[in-house]
Amino acid sequence: MNNNLAEKQQLPESKKPSLRMKLLKTKIMAKQVEKKRLTKLGDLVTRAELDHLDSQTLYGALITIKEMTELRSNLNFWKRLGKEHFIEEE
Repeated sequence: MNNNLAEKQQLPESKKPSLRMKLLKTKIMAKQVEKKRLTKLGDLVTRAELDHLDSQTLYGALITIKEMTELRSNLNFWKRLGKEHFIEEE
């Protein structure tokens, strides 16, 4: 009985390479998406002219911003400000 279950769980040999390729492509795509997201974040730091800060200072500032996001009014203000500056820079 265990043999039948094991046979059902195993994929035919012909399907294994294609599944491996799909998995590999999915991993590559996920890495590309993550790389693009991190690049965008770095670009935002540069656009805000904060790229001169050392990593500890920048991280401390980001933690402060995180704490300030609890107030909805801060988010709305930052969004308006960001829209204004994006339009000016483009």
